[in-house]
Amino acid sequence: MILTFLFFLLSVILIVVSVCTATGAWNWLIDPETQKVSFFTSLWNHPFFTISCITLIGLFFAGIHKRVVAPSMYPLIVFFQVRYFSH
Repeated sequence: MILTFLFFLLSVILIVVSVCTATGAWNWLIDPETQKVSFFTSLWNHPFFTISCITLIGLFFAGIHKRVVAPSMYPLIVFFQVRYFSH
């Protein structure tokens, strides 16, 4: 029960941070000031994108992608193994 909740919570965190990063990236790219200023200045002008991007990178370094993707693969692996050996 608690592992299911933890898996759900990690999935929600990864989805929310990914959507925030994508939204921030879109706003960063469509801003006309981005082309006129330096890279670090444009990041300073878009703190939402900068913080969400740093958070997403930190989550990947922490291994959240392994904790979210791997448990969802186990039922698929078992399904194919059972299907293979049942014939």
